Amino acid sequence: MKIYRMISILLVAFLLYFGCASYSPLKQYPNFVTEKQYISNCSILTDLIITESGKKDTLVIDVFEGKKIGKILTDSIKSVIVKKGYSVEKTIPTSVGRFINKELSAKVIEIEEQESKNYNDLPLKYAPFYIDSTFEDTTINNAIKKNSEYDTSKDSINFIESGIKPIIFVSIQGKKIPVGQSILEGVATGILTLGMVSVYSVSYYVVHIWLVDSTTSKIIWSDSSYNKGDTPDQKSIIKTVLKLIQKIPEKYEQVKV
Repeated sequence: MKIYRMISILLVAFLLYFGCASYSPLKQYPNFVTEKQYISNCSILTDLIITESGKKDTLVIDVFEGKKIGKILTDSIKSVIVKKGYSVEKTIPTSVGRFINKELSAKVIEIEEQESKNYNDLPLKYAPFYIDSTFEDTTINNAIKKNSEYDTSKDSINFIESGIKPIIFVSIQGKKIPVGQSILEGVATGILTLGMVSVYSVSYYVVHIWLVDSTTSKIIWSDSSYNKGDTPDQKSIIKTVLKLIQKIPEKYEQVKV
């Protein structure tokens, strides 16, 4: 819960960086140059939600597709991170819609067979639409404690020497709007991010990446990408996420801030 609350706050903060070409993760987190050599046993988690317009104001969310993309995404991130010299302990497509307004309802596709079903036959559910059992609200603290060996009474030097076990958390939120669909048909007034209404007339998706030290909940690296007008399909999402991941310096790379 602690990390989830912090990430929720950061989602709002990152909105301020949209369109800001001067943003640099290294300038924002200069200590990462020193911290990265102590990183081990990364956990890669993803939250992905792509909505589509249904009838009237109702959205359609393909949870089955979201989980499938999440699995490919975590495996792809792991491949890049390992090549950079970091070890990865686990990869989990954690959730679908964990960080949107809990009052958001949508028609949900949960299994492959439902993808060909009529819209009216799909179940109506509320966010979040899927949370992996390992990281449900009731177990997130235990999961963090399990990976934690940090004693808060230690000074910063001992803390670094004890190692950093980061959670690489990737959040993707987006919407598909068919070409030619009018603005009134394309706007779904329920797609809220942390209670803030966002209205779009074209397809879009937003990617946020955080490296969170699981022992202290400290953010040690973050980056984001806003893609308006781009269809949030599997290929585009993975390409964008890996582009951000590639910006993370290698573990033993000499970097100047």
